[in-house]
Amino acid sequence: MNSEGLINLFAFSHGNIKSIVQEVSFDAALKVPDGFNNSILWNVGHILLAAEQFLFVMTDRESILPEHYKQLFSRGTKPSEWTMEPPSLDSLLEQLDTQSERVKLTFSENTNEKMPTPFQFPGLPPLETVGDVLLLTMYHETMHTGQIKALKRLVLL
Repeated sequence: MNSEGLINLFAFSHGNIKSIVQEVSFDAALKVPDGFNNSILWNVGHILLAAEQFLFVMTDRESILPEHYKQLFSRGTKPSEWTMEPPSLDSLLEQLDTQSERVKLTFSENTNEKMPTPFQFPGLPPLETVGDVLLLTMYHETMHTGQIKALKRLVLL
């Protein structure tokens, strides 16, 4: 797939999240149903943070996300352990839009750019290019989108 196709697919994936959660209230987005560790809000924040880390930080570019997002949305965190107020769902969704635009502006012509250090992901050979990491980012996002859909069914009962 060419650079434009990858960038468009990334923007589509981010837009899909917005469409899934658009009618979810902030209170509902914070609920963690029995059997789950995280909420809709956490999953949206985690998707945003992971994409930022994979695509900007790992390519030695500046992250524009607040530093405290790492304490809220990194792998292994969960809302039951938060010691600070999370951002609103609307804020996270706006940041998804901003991130999609930044990915387009930054990588639209260079998804073949070599990663400064190949990205090691368990079960995969080293990911050498931004395009490789962009595909992994979308795979990761899709897994969490499935979680969001399951959570949405439960919190909107």
